[in-house]
Amino acid sequence: MIEHSRNSAWSGADEMRGLPSPRPIVTPMSPAADKESLGARLRRLRVTRRLSQADLAAALDVSVPAVSGWEKDRSRPRHDRVEALSHVLGVSTAELLGTDTGRLPTDMLAENRAQIAHVVGTTPDKVRIIIEF
Repeated sequence: MIEHSRNSAWSGADEMRGLPSPRPIVTPMSPAADKESLGARLRRLRVTRRLSQADLAAALDVSVPAVSGWEKDRSRPRHDRVEALSHVLGVSTAELLGTDTGRLPTDMLAENRAQIAHVVGTTPDKVRIIIEF
């Protein structure tokens, strides 16, 4: 992501005088930056199924403020509530929690093998990944 720094002392007149324009500030995007929070995902799924917070609260036997707190990421539902939430919303617990990437483990291994090979300066076929249990 590139953000331009806001420098009130810089103007178009400075550019005409040969002064450089403000340099962009480059900030790396973290993998989680574009991820939807649990609260946002919960709200999206609830609204998609045309349920009010009161409907969801009644189905789970919790208070409306509890559902509101989850959706605003002020609190998180207990484990047993996550299972009930996924059932009521018709999704897997992995999808509800945002851990369902839809990628196969073999795809993930191939991607990681390629990244490791690039970093160490070799080819992916020479990288061996060993998983111990």
